Amino acid sequence: MTWHVARKRKTIEEDKWDEYFRYIKGECPWSLSAWNRGTLLIIPWKGEPRDLGDLEGIVYVHTNASPRLLKKLEQRLNCRDENCEYLYSHPDYKHYSAPYPCLIQQNRAYLTHLRNKLNK
Repeated sequence: MTWHVARKRKTIEEDKWDEYFRYIKGECPWSLSAWNRGTLLIIPWKGEPRDLGDLEGIVYVHTNASPRLLKKLEQRLNCRDENCEYLYSHPDYKHYSAPYPCLIQQNRAYLTHLRNKLNK
């Protein structure tokens, strides 16, 4: 299932993501704006990451993944791909966790730039 912002009527899943990105705005201020611009794609995990292209990030929903599996995937992908940074989130961790188990792929250079800008 793919969620896009461009629809006139939002699905329940889109509402969950809207709520999530608003909630984490203090921790990750660029995610909500990327979501609203449609440059953050949310898709099911198919076993391998996609090319980011012009997207700011891709959230891969991995509904059956345990936190341990997501952490292993994150570590493997971060070692393998120097252009992207991978993070994971699992609802079991509460607080700023995503509504579904997921891997998050972002452009490493752009993310570093945003973090440096935020720290100034």
